[in-house]
Amino acid sequence: MLALLRSALWPRLSALTVALSLALGASSGVHIAHAQSVAPVPPAPIPLSPSAGTVPSLQAPSRRPYAAPAPIPRADRAPLPLAATPFAPSAPTQTVLPALPTAGGDCAAQLRALGVIFNQPSPINGPGACGIPAPVKVTSIGGIALRPTATLTCPTALAFAQFLRGEIAPAARAIHGAPPATVHVAASYVCRTRNHQPGARMSEHSFGRAIDVRAITLASGRQWSVAPRSGGSADARFQARVRQAACGPFRTVLGPGSDGFHTDHLHFDLAERRSTYCR
Repeated sequence: MLALLRSALWPRLSALTVALSLALGASSGVHIAHAQSVAPVPPAPIPLSPSAGTVPSLQAPSRRPYAAPAPIPRADRAPLPLAATPFAPSAPTQTVLPALPTAGGDCAAQLRALGVIFNQPSPINGPGACGIPAPVKVTSIGGIALRPTATLTCPTALAFAQFLRGEIAPAARAIHGAPPATVHVAASYVCRTRNHQPGARMSEHSFGRAIDVRAITLASGRQWSVAPRSGGSADARFQARVRQAACGPFRTVLGPGSDGFHTDHLHFDLAERRSTYCR
């Protein structure tokens, strides 16, 4: 029985197998042909995450010609003019110094106009570099006596006469209530070195360009003397006012506190210097 069924069904199964194989072969051919006809599509690049970094480009960047940046104008860098103003030195102790009085007939006439009593001794020549070509010997100034008399150059005598009448006398009246009667002179012309020191430069006294004052007797009989002073006493205020007023009319002003050589007098001179020296 089984053999009879197998012989009956076998031819049909064989035919069905052949048909199925042909159908599958045709379907595979279609898929293969379709795959060969379509061009392969390259996969899209996968972007890198920011944390992984970027791949530098191998293409060189474009470069433009270099152009220097235009300078930024600044108000504090204005160009200097071609004709620049000459350099001005720093201001001296006194920015404006009065012209020194000149010797000769005009100087003597000015002394007389100020009420100066003087005579004109012979020229003093030496020793060495010391001397005064045209000295004047002053006895009094506007009724104020000089004790002892002062031998000076005429310009120095004129400067002191103007200072005594224009500064010292008004200060004495304002502070002490009386004008000066006598000026006590510590030194005028004398041939010596500065402060009597061996080997030092010659003093302005050696040329008649300096006068030292140690005291003033007032018309009231009161005497003011040069000394180290401080505070607000009348004598201290008078001494300070005289010293301050002298810086300008005289080129050098020294007194108590300047050094150890001027504790008891005020030194005034007309040294040939570009600015005043007041200590």
